[in-house]
Amino acid sequence: APKDLSLEDKEKFKKKFLANVKYRDPWLRPYIRLDFLHKGQGFSLFPIHFLMPWLDYPNYKAGSSFSDKMINKVNIFKHIVFEDDGPHSQQVRQLLYNLQSDSLLKSERNVILMGDMNTFFSSSLAGVSLVDSVAWKLLKTAGFKNTFESKSYYTFPAPSGSKSDSFPKVQIDQAVFRGSLRVLGAYMLPLVGSDHYPIYVIFD
Repeated sequence: APKDLSLEDKEKFKKKFLANVKYRDPWLRPYIRLDFLHKGQGFSLFPIHFLMPWLDYPNYKAGSSFSDKMINKVNIFKHIVFEDDGPHSQQVRQLLYNLQSDSLLKSERNVILMGDMNTFFSSSLAGVSLVDSVAWKLLKTAGFKNTFESKSYYTFPAPSGSKSDSFPKVQIDQAVFRGSLRVLGAYMLPLVGSDHYPIYVIFD
């Protein structure tokens, strides 16, 4: 359970979480921090890879008909991406707790989180944001900005991946930052070799 909760709330969280999702050790993700100095400013870069735990839902393949199975998968997706007691909320809150423990959320240090976050940040129609994911809500509240705020690329699946023909095109690889940085450019690179496209961000 997220460490920022009281003991009572931790137990409530665990019960709700385990009512939907099986627990396994890989939930405990590595916390990797790379520190460096550039032009007298301090930077902390965190490579991120959040889990997308479809198969950890016992009812993932439930349903007697195709439509029942699709409805079931949509409901699981909604729980993962939007619910406060879901896996993405748990992973982001744990990360923010670690950042807070390292005194990085109250300092002016430049902090960059970048990688496969396995979630989109917001759904949009004609450039208008409709719904924010729980991960993006938590990161925004902690003062992070989205490097891809004014544009969107799909980063998954890449043609070299096994799901390139059967999965909707989405941007689930993200880069967010806080501090005095300014984004000069954020791009998806046309490289293959993974089931994800790489992203490339230029800061000033």
